[in-house]
Amino acid sequence: MKTDYKTGGKAMKAIIIAFTVLTLALCCLSITGCGYCAHELKVKDEKVASTCVEHGHSYTYECKKCKKLFAYTLDKGLYEVSEAEELPLSAEHTLPEVDEEHPENFPLGIRLKEGKTAAESVLDYEITTKCTLCQKEFAIEDKNLAAVVPLENKVSENTNTRRTYSGVRMQDEATGRWYTDIQFYKATRPTDVTELKPFAKITEGGDLGWVSSDGAYQRLPLYVPFNKNQTRHVVYIVHNSDAAATVNLEWSIDGKRYATVTVAPGEYKPLVVYGLKDWDCNVDSQFFRVSTAAGGATLGSNIKMEMTGFLYTSGTVDKLDIDSQPTKTEYKVGETFDSAGLRIYATYSDYCLGKTVNLAECKFSTDGRTLTENDDRVTISYGGKKVSVPITVVKEGA
Repeated sequence: MKTDYKTGGKAMKAIIIAFTVLTLALCCLSITGCGYCAHELKVKDEKVASTCVEHGHSYTYECKKCKKLFAYTLDKGLYEVSEAEELPLSAEHTLPEVDEEHPENFPLGIRLKEGKTAAESVLDYEITTKCTLCQKEFAIEDKNLAAVVPLENKVSENTNTRRTYSGVRMQDEATGRWYTDIQFYKATRPTDVTELKPFAKITEGGDLGWVSSDGAYQRLPLYVPFNKNQTRHVVYIVHNSDAAATVNLEWSIDGKRYATVTVAPGEYKPLVVYGLKDWDCNVDSQFFRVSTAAGGATLGSNIKMEMTGFLYTSGTVDKLDIDSQPTKTEYKVGETFDSAGLRIYATYSDYCLGKTVNLAECKFSTDGRTLTENDDRVTISYGGKKVSVPITVVKEGA
């Protein structure tokens, strides 16, 4: 049975307000002002949340007898006010919406992460957009991004079958992020279209094979899923690590619309790609071309590059699942939780989109403290959802 979250949310809100008013009324037994009788409170102004450009205000409660106004906080308790108290501006920005008539105008880009003065890797950049309200650039949260990483490909040069590159897929130990070191072969022609097949893998013989057992359900790397008639956006972070050649890279995620970027030696640049399909497509191929700024029939020499990509989604996390339990589940009092071996998978409200969660972006219920005998589970929060793993904690020597 489908749950009506909107109706349920309103009912829950009404219950919370009623409970709050009852609690405040009980608190009023110690406040005088209505002939030394307890105030009878009702909600006068509901809370309005702040945005990044406009102040909101807190709840105010009015006494039915003396008409005085009150506010309430955990720190100060119940206290008298003359009007609803202004709340500080929100630190959170508002994500823009995609204009389906002009999807190419959707504001996506990259910038160096805080504390970085120069990049050592494509992973030193973060994906950005512009706030709908204040138009300021801000970093997109991890919950709205999913990794899109080109396949590793170790087959020999063969432009007739479009095997125009070799690549090694790498993982950063600190963040768990993936990227690909790529070498484009000198025989690659500007007209060659290289297809990245989502189901392809490298076999022992060196050929691309079909992964029938994993199919569309493979989880790393995540290839772009499409909702019917909904524009998808991907941001690739491209680093030209070649010593000499300036490279033109064209990319398409739907086989129709190509985005192009020109990257000089040593440069890092974003390549923002969008695509559209008229059916629900779980996972599909991507296509690219590569050429040098000098033009010509081939690249002229092997070209080295580094890249990683991120799919943008405005969808919310529907649920979290434990793919694998942590290696260590038994502890002694005073130890700290070790997440090694833990893998969490997030399923989204966005059709067929899911990803393995970056644990560095999760909040653990045991963060910042040691374990006690009362701990029998650790709760992990991500994207507004929670999941728990069971643990056992015993005293030293027990």
